[in-house]
Amino acid sequence: MNNQTQEINRELTTITKGAILFSSGHILGVGLSFIITLVLVRFLGASIFGLYSLGLVVFGIFSIIARFGLNNGSLKYIAVYRGVEDKKRVKGIIIQSIAFPLIWGSIIGLAVYLFSSQIAKIFQTEDLIPIIKLFAIAIPFAALLPILSGITRGFKTNKYQILAINVIQPLTNLGVIFLVIFCGYSVLGIVWASIIAIILGILFLLYSIKKLFPDINSKDIVPIFETRKLLSTSGILLAIGMISFLVHWTDILMIGHFLPTESVGVYKVTIQIATLVTISISSFNSIFATTISTLYHQKKHIRLQLLFKNITRWGFYFGLLIFLIISTSPSEILQLFGKDFILGKNSLLVLALGQLVNVAVGATGFMLIMTNREKLESLNAICVLILNIILNFILIPKFGILGAAIASATSLSLINIVRIIEIRFSLKIHPFNLKFLKGLGAGIISFLLVLMLKNYLLFNLSYLINLILSSLFILIIFAIFLLLFKLEKEDKFIIKKIKNKL
Repeated sequence: MNNQTQEINRELTTITKGAILFSSGHILGVGLSFIITLVLVRFLGASIFGLYSLGLVVFGIFSIIARFGLNNGSLKYIAVYRGVEDKKRVKGIIIQSIAFPLIWGSIIGLAVYLFSSQIAKIFQTEDLIPIIKLFAIAIPFAALLPILSGITRGFKTNKYQILAINVIQPLTNLGVIFLVIFCGYSVLGIVWASIIAIILGILFLLYSIKKLFPDINSKDIVPIFETRKLLSTSGILLAIGMISFLVHWTDILMIGHFLPTESVGVYKVTIQIATLVTISISSFNSIFATTISTLYHQKKHIRLQLLFKNITRWGFYFGLLIFLIISTSPSEILQLFGKDFILGKNSLLVLALGQLVNVAVGATGFMLIMTNREKLESLNAICVLILNIILNFILIPKFGILGAAIASATSLSLINIVRIIEIRFSLKIHPFNLKFLKGLGAGIISFLLVLMLKNYLLFNLSYLINLILSSLFILIIFAIFLLLFKLEKEDKFIIKKIKNKL
C-alpha cells in the first residue's frame, strides 16, 4: 500500500468515525425533534403550531444576523491555526467568537423587541407579537450556540456538538414542554422551553471548549486577535448563511403571508421529513469540512479530490435509502402527525427529491467556502434567493403549499448544479464517477419492487405496519442489489470501519 493510499485511508477512517457518531446523534436528535413536533401538533393544533413555526423562522433570521457568520469563520481559522500549532491565535479566535455575538446579539434582540409589532404585520396577525418579543430576549444566546459548536468542530471532533445540539437541547426542550403542558401554560410556555434548552446547550459547550483547549485559561498563552481577518471572512459567511437560511425558509415566510397558519403547520412538518434525506451527507460533511480546509492549504489536491468522490458517493447511497422510504410511503409517514397532514403528500415528495439532488452533489458549498471562494458562494446564494422568492410569489397563490415545495426544490437543485460547474472549473475536480450507477441501479430496483409489494400484498394492513414493512423491504432489497453489483475497495474499507465502530 503506497503512502497516498495510506493517507486516504487515514482520512476516511477519521471522517467515517465522525460521520457514524454524527449520524447516531443526529438520528437521536431528529427522533426527539419528531416527538416534540408530534406533541406540539397535538397540544397546540395545526393553526397555533403554524404561528409558533413563524415565530421560530423570525427568530432564526435575526439569530443568524447576530452570529455574523462566526460559526463557520471560527471553524475555518481554528482548523488552520491548529494545523500550524499556533495556540495564541486559536485562543484569540475563541475569545472573539464568544464575545462578539453576545454584544451584537443583544443590540439586535432589543431592536426586534421594539419593532415586534411591525414584524408581525408582515404575516397579518397580531397574535405573533408576544411570541416575537419573547424570542427576541434569546437572540444573543441563539447566536452563540452554533458558534460554540463551530469552535468545537474546529478541533476535528463533533461529539460535543452532537451532545449539545442533538441530545441536551432537544431533551431539555421536550422535558420543559411536558412541564408546560402539565401546568396548562400557553404557546409562550413552549417558547420558554426553547430558550431554556438553548442556554443549557451553551453551558455544556463552554465546558467542552475548556476541555478541548485547556490553554484558554492559561496566562502564559497571550491571545493574538485576528479581528480584521476573522470578521471580514465571517461577514461574507454571514451573507452566505443568511441567504441560505432564507432560501430554505422563504417558502414558510411566504406561505405565512399568502395562506392560513394551518398551511404553515402542515408545510413545516413536510420540511422536517424531507430534510431526513440529508442526514448522511451532513454526517460526513461535519468532519469533512475541516479536512477540506486542511488539505487545500497543504496543497494536497489529489487526496482532496479522492475523498470528495468517496464521501459524496456514500452520502448519496444513504440519502437515496431515506428518499426511497419517503417516496414509497409519503401518506403513511404524514399520517403519524394526523390525517389532516396527508394533504402535504405531494409537497413532501417534491421537497424530498430536491434534497436528494442536494445530497448527490456532496459538500459543494463547503468546497467553495473552505477553499477561499466565499464571495463566489455568496453570489450563488443571492441568485438562488432571488429565484426562490420569484417562484414562491408566482406558485404559492396558484398551487398553495405544493407551489412552495416546487419553488424550494427547484432553487436548491439549481444552486447545486451551479456549484458543481464552479468547482469543476476553479478546482479542477468534481464528485462523480461511474461507481454512482451501482447505488442508483439498486435504488431503482428497490423502488419498483417495493411499490409492487405495497400494491399487491401490503395494501390491507394498517398504515403503521405498512410503513414499517415497506421500509424494511427497501433496506433489505437495496443492500442485496448493492452487494450483487460488487463494492469498490474504498466502499469495503468504509463498511469495515462502520462495522468496527458499531
